[in-house]
Amino acid sequence: MKRLTQKETEHILSYLKDLGVLYVDLRFEMMDHIATDIELRMERQQLPFPKAFEIYKAGHEKSLKQWKRSFNGIILKRIRRNVGKQLRKPIILIICLLSFIVLKGLSVFIASEKLVEVTPMLTLLVVFLSYIFYYGGRTQRYAALEKIVLLKIPLFWGVLLFINPRVQVLEILSNTNVKYAVVAAFVGLFAAFLITTHQYYKHFKSHYKTI
Repeated sequence: MKRLTQKETEHILSYLKDLGVLYVDLRFEMMDHIATDIELRMERQQLPFPKAFEIYKAGHEKSLKQWKRSFNGIILKRIRRNVGKQLRKPIILIICLLSFIVLKGLSVFIASEKLVEVTPMLTLLVVFLSYIFYYGGRTQRYAALEKIVLLKIPLFWGVLLFINPRVQVLEILSNTNVKYAVVAAFVGLFAAFLITTHQYYKHFKSHYKTI
């Protein structure tokens, strides 16, 4: 089957960008499907790329917006699956245990209430800063990376709600060690998200080029 040239695939990517597909990884996912359709059309109907692409656009421009939503759903499922894999690895348990030990050690110098309040905030801040300054969030937007960051926000608020003394109804929730355990689990969960983010980033860097 005839394969599209790099110039032709870049033309499709530019078209998708103009169509409002902002995320780099989403554009490449959609481009793969579009390219396959056009390659088949070029082979079966013996058409040059410009003609085959115009025919494709005429028949699919409206459906491309629905594709964008469905690919977003696929990416979200992929993220959940990959984060789940990370959570089953021993390194996450080690991070949780180390976080608990560090919190206990710091409690000698810092009040426990301040520790359980500040640690989740610092963890979320590290996530945002790493996305913006290390993973290219300022210049290139990736749907997968932004979804990972957004998923962490409700987790962050959930932890703050759990450790807030004004909403605690069970006596065990007021135990400092329990709070440390919850915050340590939160740090471990964020570590799983961060490892997943890094794996996606390495994949993007090696497979997707900036256009």
